[in-house]
Amino acid sequence: MVLKFTLAVILLLTLSACASLTEAQCRAGNWKAIGQSDGAAGRNASYLNNHREACASLGITPDVIRWAAGRQQGLKQYCTLEYAYQIGTRGEAINSVCPTRQRLSMSSAHRAGLEYYSIGQRLLEIEHRRDELQDRLRSLRRQIRDLDRRAERLEWERFAVRF
Repeated sequence: MVLKFTLAVILLLTLSACASLTEAQCRAGNWKAIGQSDGAAGRNASYLNNHREACASLGITPDVIRWAAGRQQGLKQYCTLEYAYQIGTRGEAINSVCPTRQRLSMSSAHRAGLEYYSIGQRLLEIEHRRDELQDRLRSLRRQIRDLDRRAERLEWERFAVRF
């Protein structure tokens, strides 16, 4: 019984986490701001369908015109060389939402960002390996100290043995 209830709660939380908008956002209906946020995040025009689904149970339909106008404003933030570089530094791909001409100019900035990310990943790998080796070295030093103490005790024992 408890297991079924727990699974039901997990399922509900998972489904609600998938919604593109909260109930409050659907009810507020600030479709231009929602569109601007979607554009700035580089979301495709088809992402509006997610909002339709999120708000459908409330009987609310997105204002497509306001959303599209906001999305176009948001795309101006997304479709820049600086943002393409930032996307690359996170190791992410650029969404194909910008005009072709802009995408071409953004690609070199994005590649530079990806290279920055790649170098950072290699640095992390080296640091991780170094930390592992330092841990092993500390362990070996402890083992050597233990062996030195055991050898010293045995030397004293040997010294004490006389006939």
